[in-house]
Amino acid sequence: MIEYTALLEDPGKSDAPNELQEKLIAAFGTDKSLGIVAIRGVPRFLDARTTFLPMAHRLAHLPHDYLENELGDPKTLYNAGWSHGKEKLGDKPDTAKGSFYFNPLADTPGSPELRDQFPLAYPCNVWPDDEKMPGFEANAKDLGSIMHKAVVRLSLHIDAL
Repeated sequence: MIEYTALLEDPGKSDAPNELQEKLIAAFGTDKSLGIVAIRGVPRFLDARTTFLPMAHRLAHLPHDYLENELGDPKTLYNAGWSHGKEKLGDKPDTAKGSFYFNPLADTPGSPELRDQFPLAYPCNVWPDDEKMPGFEANAKDLGSIMHKAVVRLSLHIDAL
């Protein structure tokens, strides 16, 4: 467990190992590590999460035809939008959960050429209609952006190891 405030420090300020570096080495630096780190105290994260996550339940209960036909994206193998029963556990479809995939930073990532050439790597976001799910897109992007900023700070410290 690391504190977000520790991630705000300059990652290259000292050659001497500090507590954050020791925790990152324990999480990522050995063959026996799990590669897991938790970040505590990320500004606005709890409020954004509390606002957005209940929307997932409402999304999953939209009409099946709408979810599949309007929010599913088969051309990207469901790497964007709604996915239910498309992933497999062993040889059986996983119908125990539904997923909604999106890029919080760009609705249309890459260039048109890259999207045509690599549709699985550059899927365009698929959002529910704001009438059906008011605030879903804005709140999803807000939460995703908060998480992205925290992970960028974390990656700077990992790169400095």
